[in-house]
Amino acid sequence: MPKSSTLVRLEDENFEDLCNFLNQSKECVIVPPERIGNSYRSQEMNEEYYMLFSFAGALGDYFPIRQTPSHVDNPLSMAIALRRQLIETPKEVFESMKNACKALPAFDFNNLKSTLLAAIHESGLGGFCSQVYNRLLNYDRKLEDALVHNDMQTGNMVMDGDGQRRIVDIDLMRTGTAYSDLLTCALYIGASPKELKIALLELEKINARSLNQFDIDFSVGSTLLWLKTISSMKYDMPKHQLSRYLKGLITVASIYDSKLRSGAE
Repeated sequence: MPKSSTLVRLEDENFEDLCNFLNQSKECVIVPPERIGNSYRSQEMNEEYYMLFSFAGALGDYFPIRQTPSHVDNPLSMAIALRRQLIETPKEVFESMKNACKALPAFDFNNLKSTLLAAIHESGLGGFCSQVYNRLLNYDRKLEDALVHNDMQTGNMVMDGDGQRRIVDIDLMRTGTAYSDLLTCALYIGASPKELKIALLELEKINARSLNQFDIDFSVGSTLLWLKTISSMKYDMPKHQLSRYLKGLITVASIYDSKLRSGAE
């Protein structure tokens, strides 16, 4: 588990409550950790924490504990299924997670690698990203209203040996917003405006509230942090991956323009 993970900072009792919820949920989409002895995590001699899963993405090809997964179609529907599960999060689990995690830092996208920065500006998204950054400088944690997976990339969505669609890799789980997993998924896959609008209508019925500005700011902000991580590594972001993200960012920006601004008028 990364040392920066909220799951590392959870007290043992709170981590146990979280994992019990994930294991006992009726709408079980997330692959929950399995017990290592009497606990769901183990701290080794190197002081690192570890979790055990029945499978973990492509690692299942090399370390097949039970089954090797394959990727799934329609990622946005997976994000909706995930929300159906996490909307049932017990209040005490949500509160303990919220206390353990930190506010999403406002990351100035102008600090990205020049190639990424140029791509954002060439796509006409510089102004939109600047607005998101400025709003996140005044981050209000009271607006966090949901437990979220927070890493809804297609590599974390798999089909298990029983043909069930599942979501793996909970290291980045934290508190966020009721729409952020769907929006980050849309950003990563480069969803079209039509695809996202259909998904938002369905999710609105589940959340019983409309999309708001903070939902968009949180989602864009968290994915910009991901871009920062990618750009800090010693390899260039694949062009197809960057292209998908920029397409998704254009879509989310258009949703912001059409839905939030029209609602304010």
